[in-house]
Amino acid sequence: MVSAFVQRKMALGFYRLDVDKDGVLRQDGFVSLGQKVAEQLQTSQGSAQAARITQAFINLWEVFGKPADQDGDNAVSFDEFAQAHAAFLQNPHAREQGLSVDAALFAALDSDGDGRLSAHEYAAFLKPLGVSPAEAETAFQHLDRDGDGFISDDELALDLWEYWNSEDRSAPGNWLFGSY
Repeated sequence: MVSAFVQRKMALGFYRLDVDKDGVLRQDGFVSLGQKVAEQLQTSQGSAQAARITQAFINLWEVFGKPADQDGDNAVSFDEFAQAHAAFLQNPHAREQGLSVDAALFAALDSDGDGRLSAHEYAAFLKPLGVSPAEAETAFQHLDRDGDGFISDDELALDLWEYWNSEDRSAPGNWLFGSY
């Protein structure tokens, strides 16, 4: 069982990922999110880069969303999401599996391919989730652990893991989706 603190972060993450705000997550919502992020990153519609970004979000659904769909209705409620997260953490390879999906997400967001995320690239991820530019900037400052003005792949991986799992109220990863 997760603490009330982690439960609250999970609820915020779920709400942010529920792009149509109907109370459930679906694959088409992740596709839409990927397309919106690609648009924010100003990639050409139909380009290989836009397809890679959308595919990264489909992969998130395949690894985390689809297995949570316990009743087979192609929609994941928050309760299903929370139960699946608890089950995922029981897998001895959970962290490694999560890191591989995180790496694909990082590569998709790294629109210029320089191996790091700028504040602009990170804000392009947060805007379709309903996060304001000012809040995205604050989140970025927390997630940029070494203060070099960029988020590295290692930083994002740790930020993602902390967001979904850490009990530490001062962990930088808590800012993954903006103010929590």
